[in-house]
Amino acid sequence: MKVTQVHSILSDIVQELTGKTDVVLEDLSNIVDVGKTIFDQTSVDNYVKKLVNRIGKTDFENRVYSGTGSSILKDSWEFGSILQRVAMELPEAQENKSWELTDGTSYPTDVFHQPKVSAKFFNSKTTFEIAVSFTEKQVKESFNSATELNSFLSMISTTVQNALTVSMDALIERTINNMIGVTLAKGIGTGTAGAITIDLKKTSPIAVN
Repeated sequence: MKVTQVHSILSDIVQELTGKTDVVLEDLSNIVDVGKTIFDQTSVDNYVKKLVNRIGKTDFENRVYSGTGSSILKDSWEFGSILQRVAMELPEAQENKSWELTDGTSYPTDVFHQPKVSAKFFNSKTTFEIAVSFTEKQVKESFNSATELNSFLSMISTTVQNALTVSMDALIERTINNMIGVTLAKGIGTGTAGAITIDLKKTSPIAVN
């Protein structure tokens, strides 16, 4: 079975989807509190300038992302590595001669019409993982209770699941985009149409080669 690693591609895509790359820098410090990564000299009191501000409330961002990708994923299987997909072409309509009978004409009834069936075999897989480590002793001192610690660990689990969902959404959309591109590019230079578009001015189908 061919296994393709796509973690690097997904990492770049997720950066785009989450707005971490190619964004316009805006100064919103006077509008909303965007938080600070580290403490600085402004994190002390305004009286003696020595008392460190204490954390009075902790809010964990723990929202499950359901995803927006199209439903094109197929189920997995427990045994075997090859997926076979069997399909049948739509039979063409033909003349019903029972309504145009001619005297003395023989009409054969035992005619074999073979169904046109095709099979495709899928034997490849793409794989990636989201790696995050869990600790307990190292972060106990940062929380006031077991409830806060549990909320923190729950937030990590949810975020990992959200990262998986975002990555799968990105992979699905890229797969659809690739299929569209292959369809449009099919037959370029050979005169074979790969897709049909509509010219709104002429309101008639035009083949795209």
